[in-house]
This record gives sequence, C-alpha cells and structure tokens, in this order.
Amino acid sequence: MPLKVLLFLSIYLTCAFGVLFDPVLGVCGYIFTYSVYSEHVWWGAILAQYPIRYSFTMALFLFAGMLLQKNKINWTIRPYNKLEASFYLFIGIITLSLILGIPPDEHSYDLFNKMFKISIFLFMFIRVVNTFRNYDLVVFVIIIAGIFLGFLAYQAPPSLFFHGRLDMLGGPDFKGSNEFATFLGAILCFLGVAILKAKKWPLKFLYIIGAAFVLNGIILTRARAIFVAMLVATIYAIFFTPQKWRKQIFIYLILGGILFFQLVDAGFFARMKTLKNPEQEGSAASRLWIWKASLKMLRDYPLGVGIGNFGRVIGNYDERIVGRDAHNTFVRCYGELGIHGLAFFMFIILLVFKQLRHIQKLVRGTPLETRANLEVFALSLAIIVYLVAGLSHTHLYIEAQWWLFAMPICLEKAVLNEIQCNK
Repeated sequence: MPLKVLLFLSIYLTCAFGVLFDPVLGVCGYIFTYSVYSEHVWWGAILAQYPIRYSFTMALFLFAGMLLQKNKINWTIRPYNKLEASFYLFIGIITLSLILGIPPDEHSYDLFNKMFKISIFLFMFIRVVNTFRNYDLVVFVIIIAGIFLGFLAYQAPPSLFFHGRLDMLGGPDFKGSNEFATFLGAILCFLGVAILKAKKWPLKFLYIIGAAFVLNGIILTRARAIFVAMLVATIYAIFFTPQKWRKQIFIYLILGGILFFQLVDAGFFARMKTLKNPEQEGSAASRLWIWKASLKMLRDYPLGVGIGNFGRVIGNYDERIVGRDAHNTFVRCYGELGIHGLAFFMFIILLVFKQLRHIQKLVRGTPLETRANLEVFALSLAIIVYLVAGLSHTHLYIEAQWWLFAMPICLEKAVLNEIQCNK
C-alpha cells in the first residue's frame, strides 16, 4: 500500500479509536480528514474505492467518545455566551430562507444539510476543546494539515493545474484554488505564531520548513484574493503584535518576504497586476457586474432568494452573469439570506472579535497573559485572512471559517479553566 495512504489511515485510525478515551482526538481527526482528504488526488482515489464517508464517520466516532465521557462533558448551551448561541440562530435564518426565498432545489438542500452538520460539529467542538492542552492540540493538527497540503502542492502533477493555477487539492471545501489558498493563508498565521512559541530549535526549524511549503502552495494557486488578504494581515501584524514579540515578528516578516520573492515567477506577478485595473481583466470585471446586479436583486428580494439560489436568480438582472456565484461572502449573504441575514452575520463577526478582546482582559496581569495574547493574535490574523479574502470570494458556507469563528469560545474556556486550576 502506498506510503501516503498508510500515513492517512494511521492518523485516521489512531484518532477514531483514541476518541473513545479522549474525545479531542475525534475533533483532531475530523479536522485533519476534512482538510486533506480528496478523491481527486491519486492516493485519495485509492481510499475512495471503499464505501466510507471518512469525515462523517469520524464525527460519529467523536459523538460516541463524548457519550462515553458524558460525565466530563458540559452539554448545556450557556445563554450568556452570545457567540455560540448566534451560530444556531444563524442556522435558523438559513432554514427560514428555504421558505422566504424562491422554491429551493437540490443544491439548496445540500447547502442546508452542510450548514446543519457544521452546527452539530461546532456544538461538539466547543464542548471538547475547553483546555489549553486540547486547544493547542487542535491548532497543532491544523498546522500539520497545512504543512501536509503544502507538501502535496509541491508534488502536485500537471493534472491538478487549471490555466496554470493549482486546483482540486485538499478537502471538499478546497476544490477551487482561491478557497485552498485562503485556508493555507489562515494556517500560515498559526504557523508564524508557532515559530515564535517553539522553544527548541529542531521544532522551530520544522515549522519554518513547513511555512515555506505552505507559502509555496499559496503561490501555486496564483490567487489574487489571498495576496490582498495576507497584505492586510501583515499590516495588522505590524501594528498589533504583542510588544514582547515585536522584533521577532519583524524579522520573520522580512525573511518571509525574501522567501516569497524567491518562490514567485513572472506568471504570478502578471496575475497580480490585474488588481490595478479590474475592469480590464475578465474575471475581475465580471465581479463588478455581479455586485451591481445583486443590488437590483436585493430590491426585489429584500428577504433573500434563499440558500443556494444566488446563481439561479442573478442572471435575471444581467445576462452576462447567468449562473455565476457572488464572489463575495457578504454579497452572497444578503443575496440569499436577505438584509437580516447579513446583519446577523456581521453581528457574529462582531461577537468573535469582542470575545477575543474579552480574553485579553481576562488574562491581563496574570501568568497567562503572554500565552493567551499570542493565541488571540494568531486567531485574529487567521480570521482577518478569511474576511478580507471573502471580499472577492464566497466563504459563507466554508466550514474552516466557522471553525475559526468558534475557536474564541474554546480559547476563553481554556483560559477560565486554567485560572480556576491556579486558584
């Protein structure tokens, strides 16, 4: 059996059976599987021969592990945690859109089922990842998944490139180059902080090599959105880096910039130049058409056209964009879920950053301050990458974005548990 298949199965089975003793392994196994498994690569095609839904099966193992450890799990949804409650209320808005919008089709129900499953995983995720040990383990798995994908990108055959751009590598949410690049960009944020935190040089060196593979994977996608998102994240890092780590951050940013310019080619720069004149570049110009048409659609459907229906309706307002996606998370949100859906989605984002700020207040003046602030910094950068990239691509139904939105809850729980233990 090929080495990559053995490696995947070893990790998968370890997590699947380990979850019966430690539920966090189920979370880690699910995230790793969902991120890297794809039937479009040769080793994934081998695994696809077996009638197993790998991510879904891992989620079932996770639930079984939680049941076995039910006395150690806090199953309640705390009303004062507005962020978690907002996830489930947002699913309610999505459900309502099936009624308020145009008659749903198969794609609508597929997206609804996906978001409903995401909400179930988030429920389990938030309950299991409640200590620093569990939080660190999840972040480590996210990083390892990113390095693994970066290595696969380095080895990618020509068949995975479309118009010179890496495509169809990674889990079900990363079939497009832009979605794949955004995920790697978010992971690069965690990797940067992991390099800072690593005390032993062998581990630090491993993370640096991993970051090089991840950055190379991003470049191979030639995605413009991630280029802009990483630029914004870099500016954020310069101004909001924790004081203790500022010099090191600047050094790593400079080294990362040097590596970036060593890896890019003329084709990459040619594609980035189209950012200056979007009207003159086909795909960028079509986005402007879509966004203008979406405002007309919103006037006719202020409550939204319903989940999954944007492409079915937008062509009625501009025949040049029949069947096209919104190419913007927020446009897709108000187009399908209405003004109230967009308002609630923005409210969730506000709560995410409010919770991150609350964590910083909790640890101020405590021994946890440095550690927690670094975690908040990494998570803030990763979320910014997704939100900025979402201005030209749709991430509303991308699962990894919702993992990031839930992680402030997990981090706050870890902080509170640590404070309680130190009393």
